Amino acid sequence: MSEFNAKPVKKLWNPNSFIVFSVLFSFLPAGIMYALNYGRSGYNKKKWTYLIGVIIFLPIALFLTSLLPDFLSKTVLTGINAVGGIYFMNTQEQLYKNHIKSGEKRASYFLPITISLLFTALILALYIIGS
Repeated sequence: MSEFNAKPVKKLWNPNSFIVFSVLFSFLPAGIMYALNYGRSGYNKKKWTYLIGVIIFLPIALFLTSLLPDFLSKTVLTGINAVGGIYFMNTQEQLYKNHIKSGEKRASYFLPITISLLFTALILALYIIGS
C-alpha cells in the first residue's frame, strides 16, 4: 500500500510563505501549514509525522532556550524559527511547483494569518498577566 493518494483534493500554500510565518509567528504555524500541504497532496503519513513533530518540538525548544541567558535565548529561538522556515520552504518547493503546474490553485492565507494573530495575542496576554 502506497502512502500517496492519487490527486490533491485541496489547494496548497506556497512554501515561500513558510519562512515569513516562521519568523513572524514561530515555526509552529509554518510547520502546521507544511504538514497540511502534505495531507492535501495525499501524503497522509508525512502529514501526521510532521504535524506531531512540530507540536512536540515546540515545547522542547522553548524549554531549552529558556535555560539560556535572555539575550541569547531570543537569538537562538529566532534562529530556530528561521532555520525551520527555510527547511519547510526548501523541502516543499518541488511539491508546490508540481501542484501549480498541474493546474491546481494556491490556498488562501486568511485562516493561517488569523489563527497566528490570535495565538500571538493570547501569548502576549498571558505574558502581560504573568508579569
